[in-house]
Amino acid sequence: HPQALIYPLTVASKSQSVYRQMAASAVMDKLRSHSAVLVEQALLVSQELIRVAILWHEIWMENLEEASRLYFIDRNFDAMFQILDELQDRLDRGPETLREMAFVQAYGRELQEAGGWCKKYKQTGDMTFLAQAWQIYHESGEPVTKIASFVPTVNIISSKQRPRKLNLIGSDGKEYQFLLKGHEDLRQDERVMQLFGLVNTLLSIDSETFKRHLHIQRYTVTPLTPNIGLLGWVPNCDTLHALIRDYRESKKILLNLEHRLMLQMAPDYDQLTIIEKVEVFEFALANTTGQDLYRVLWLKSKNSEAWLERRTNYTRSLALMSMVGYILGLGDRHPSNIMLDRYTGKIVHIDFGDCFEVKFLLRDNQ
Repeated sequence: HPQALIYPLTVASKSQSVYRQMAASAVMDKLRSHSAVLVEQALLVSQELIRVAILWHEIWMENLEEASRLYFIDRNFDAMFQILDELQDRLDRGPETLREMAFVQAYGRELQEAGGWCKKYKQTGDMTFLAQAWQIYHESGEPVTKIASFVPTVNIISSKQRPRKLNLIGSDGKEYQFLLKGHEDLRQDERVMQLFGLVNTLLSIDSETFKRHLHIQRYTVTPLTPNIGLLGWVPNCDTLHALIRDYRESKKILLNLEHRLMLQMAPDYDQLTIIEKVEVFEFALANTTGQDLYRVLWLKSKNSEAWLERRTNYTRSLALMSMVGYILGLGDRHPSNIMLDRYTGKIVHIDFGDCFEVKFLLRDNQ
């Protein structure tokens, strides 16, 4: 009775062992010689039941998780590509059911693009191509959120440019906050965010930076005209200026204490030379503790463990942005342009209008 052997043989023919596959195929070829219809029908039943049991969505999700582990943790590129190549071959063969067609329609373009980046990596060995592929693999399963409505009220922030804070309701039911800025060209900020994305990709590739969770906090930048644009609101953050101001007010410390000490030593501060200004500045530092931010981190932590984690995140993110800012020639850094995440302690920079040391170049030309 060949029926007793046919299904165990189909299992062996799909084994990961090449030897078992070849042995099972040899036995099935002999069965075909006298029971061809039985073998073909059994294979058809097995194939369709497998297709129903595990859909393409599940196959891709499970295999991408395994390939991700092999890439980011084990650094086993051969095993990773073995999984990705099998997935790509399945995609290239094309869909056969309505479910598979729906999958290709939803994710096919992104997955084909990721496969193209993998091919470029194999041709060149350039890790940036592989990082680009994995960025697409991670994002391909995320649904696209659309604008459902606008909250009718807009808040005007009392600063020099008077930007507007507005709220949008997404198709997922969540509320999203944006900053609408006028009188400012945000196209350079958009390019800086793209640069930060490249830096984050490089940081994720290196094992030392990856295990330290080094990452630059980004936000969306959408220029609408050459002098108007939308900025994604960075949640759960306060400027260093606001943190220090609130701390000093609670401790009855003058907000401009350092400035007063400088004027006390040199009333004609604006007429001093650069070297003299540095001397006055160092005098003000020497006569103040400079521990405001240190105290803020300590007071806002619920225990010593949380404080240590925030301090570590603060130090690493500050060092990372200092290096990237130096490469970028980033200027106009003051406490109102540097923010602190109140939960993680990470530093977040905003406002990138002054890049490539433009203020130094303008001063030299003048």
